[in-house]
Amino acid sequence: MEGRALILLLTGRGVSALLFLLAGMSAVAAEARDEAVIQPRLERREVALEDIDTENLELGIFAGVMNVEDFGSSRLTSLRLAYHATEYVFVEGQYARTRVGLTSYERLSGDVRLLTDEERNYEYYDISLGLNLFPGESFVVDRWTFTTDLYVLGGAGATTFAGE
Repeated sequence: MEGRALILLLTGRGVSALLFLLAGMSAVAAEARDEAVIQPRLERREVALEDIDTENLELGIFAGVMNVEDFGSSRLTSLRLAYHATEYVFVEGQYARTRVGLTSYERLSGDVRLLTDEERNYEYYDISLGLNLFPGESFVVDRWTFTTDLYVLGGAGATTFAGE
């Protein structure tokens, strides 16, 4: 059977039959390109973009120990909020609060108190503007990759302690 097909192809009839077959296939392909088999029904919807992208917000709560000179160490709680405007620029604010203890003089002198209970509250807040210099990743070895950010930070803040 294969021999007959080969002989038929080698003759003039075989070549003309092959050309006729190829011409018919290209005509069918051209029709298929002009008319899609599946007509998609797409329903368009309105998309409202948010003014602030929540993926760029950071909210942090932390606790630690703060040492105020001559007042000892005490627990500190803080709240931090940051907004990353771009990959390179961010703004952050922080508020922290602690309550300081007695000074060494107050402990040694007995009943002497230099500050009232309300004046022992130590609070600070600040707002800063940051610039990421080299955001990206560091590759130590083939298996270890670390996220890195070297940034410059500048800002202003205030501290309230002992009524001032």
